[in-house]
Amino acid sequence: MGFVARGRVIIHKDDDHQDDDNDDMDAHMADPVQTADLAGAGPSQMPSPSSLTMKEHFANLSKQLKDMRIAQQAHFEQIYEWQQNHEEYVIDQFNDLDTRLGNIENHFNLQPPERSPSPEF
Repeated sequence: MGFVARGRVIIHKDDDHQDDDNDDMDAHMADPVQTADLAGAGPSQMPSPSSLTMKEHFANLSKQLKDMRIAQQAHFEQIYEWQQNHEEYVIDQFNDLDTRLGNIENHFNLQPPERSPSPEF
């Protein structure tokens, strides 16, 4: 893909204008601080993102994507159910209207018009 690593930063090779190897971008940074002992961390504490390995980071991303897919699927199913319920409601309303019109026609002894019925969908 054309990416190069400069210290802890990965940049595209076209953006890499570092000609001098002595000009390290991490040279101005202070010495690293000792990380806390993760063995003493409780279950509610997550390691900071900077302490995760790339494999752990991608595993977390994969889990987040899976969770998002599950949530999106549940939302889609809910919308589909709403749509089905609305469609059933509308069909029931049309059937009720048809029944009422039929009752009115029968009450007044009205005959349906002499035109052909509308084509089926």
